[in-house]
Amino acid sequence: MKRLFTLVLIACTVSMFTISSCKKDLQVPSVHTVGGDNAGTSPFTLNLKADNWIGEGDGLYVNTFRNIIPSRYYSQPKKVYLLSEDREIQINHFISFMGGELWASVNGTDVILIYHCFGQRRFDYLNIKVVIG
Repeated sequence: MKRLFTLVLIACTVSMFTISSCKKDLQVPSVHTVGGDNAGTSPFTLNLKADNWIGEGDGLYVNTFRNIIPSRYYSQPKKVYLLSEDREIQINHFISFMGGELWASVNGTDVILIYHCFGQRRFDYLNIKVVIG
């Protein structure tokens, strides 16, 4: 009986720890797939709407698309573009943008956008294109 009680106590503790430390990502990105969606098809394009900017302090804003890149494209080269009305600007590196700097980083299956400015962010959303392959 003592052993059963100990096992139940350990199971409850592990369950509570797991549930309390779990971060839910409530962001549901707007994603449109262009090009092939079959394994091995290249290039693969994602059109994203970056509208979930989180202020990190000191003029730093981050928008993260978690698990957005299919795992089968993990090793493929990726280019991230800012879409404007008349052109596409690659942002895999720093660019000057609206009085600050904008860049993108791809980490595994995540696409992370970072905007750093001196003051308030002057846009609500950005249209982004990710080309894989």
